[in-house]
Amino acid sequence: METKEKISKYRKILEKSKKNREFSLTQTTLEKLIELEPNNKEIKFELCHYLFVNSNIIKSKKLLEDLLKVDPNNIEYLKFYATQNEILKNPKKAVEIYKKIISLSPEDIFSYINIAKMYNFLGDYKKIIHYSEQGLKIDDKNIIIYNNLIAGLMYQEKFLEAFEYVKKIEILDNMNHSAISLGSYLIEQLGINHKFKFINSPMNYIREFKINNKDNDNFFKDIVKYIGKISNKVWEPRNKSTRKGFQTKDNLFSNNKNDYEIKNIAEIIKSSVKSYLTIFNKSDDYFIKKFPDSVTLKGWSVTLKNSGYQSSHNHPAGWISGVMYIQVPKDLKNDEGKIEFSTHGYDMPIIKSNISTKLFTPEEGKLLLFPSSIYHRTIPFKSNDDRISIAFDIIPKIN
Repeated sequence: METKEKISKYRKILEKSKKNREFSLTQTTLEKLIELEPNNKEIKFELCHYLFVNSNIIKSKKLLEDLLKVDPNNIEYLKFYATQNEILKNPKKAVEIYKKIISLSPEDIFSYINIAKMYNFLGDYKKIIHYSEQGLKIDDKNIIIYNNLIAGLMYQEKFLEAFEYVKKIEILDNMNHSAISLGSYLIEQLGINHKFKFINSPMNYIREFKINNKDNDNFFKDIVKYIGKISNKVWEPRNKSTRKGFQTKDNLFSNNKNDYEIKNIAEIIKSSVKSYLTIFNKSDDYFIKKFPDSVTLKGWSVTLKNSGYQSSHNHPAGWISGVMYIQVPKDLKNDEGKIEFSTHGYDMPIIKSNISTKLFTPEEGKLLLFPSSIYHRTIPFKSNDDRISIAFDIIPKIN
């Protein structure tokens, strides 16, 4: 077969495999095309992406470095090279790359956002402020840059200045969750009298529900078995809050939507959300009044082992979040295994020690719903029994 015919054949396979999201086949096909077109930079760069997607990050990085030797000022190459170094936890190298991109393309917002993120990892808060302020000169409506700037200011203990930028985010988007999570904390800590249109006193919107499973005495045992059979569980997944435990990788409510167990859980969640909205139907907060007409349900299972916990976090993509407890170890002591909600999250600097918190005890068949902006964590526990739950977000659909 002639080279041109082979190229045509593989390009057809490539088009089909990309359309069907067959990542492994796409990678293999790109590799065959490179053998036939060794100087095709477009194919090589595309292969970099698919190697990355297929977790061959080192190989992807090496191929990209070869491309950069030929074309060292290619902005797209440099952006992807910076991302690779972020994933490989080389923030200093990523900073170096973003500086180069900014020198080549001074109005590249992507680089101002991400160099600030890297300086956050490095703990250089003055640089976060500097690059965020530079980014705002280019785009003064960019909420991600405002968030980076607020973080830098907070870690520099410039709390009142940080709150002024929180108010600017609210003006740009009065339903923005970062403004609520950061703003609620600053209001409490600084003793500021300010009301957000989206939600005031988020901690008052936490509610417990008890699941009625009278029709199936083995309901939770069946769910435990079902979760045990799921193959895509990841131990302490990267960039997630789960420690000493497994978390499923994909969305249970899309990938497993036809399974009987998932259908039942989805119905329980939908019914609970309906009841939740009814409880608060007299609220004037946009959180209730402007609840989206169209939403999607995203969920994952979490299996915590002995000494397991979830570190402080929130769910910025969601509107309402929740957790359903499937199995809870017996004879836990004190607050072990409880979920704690707080106005304080992650490792934000503490101004005053009077931080609002609420503790809830997990029980088999209990379901909790709460605003996605609230920070929460799980307190570590000692037990040889697993603590199994299904966490989920109600996410507005983007038309």
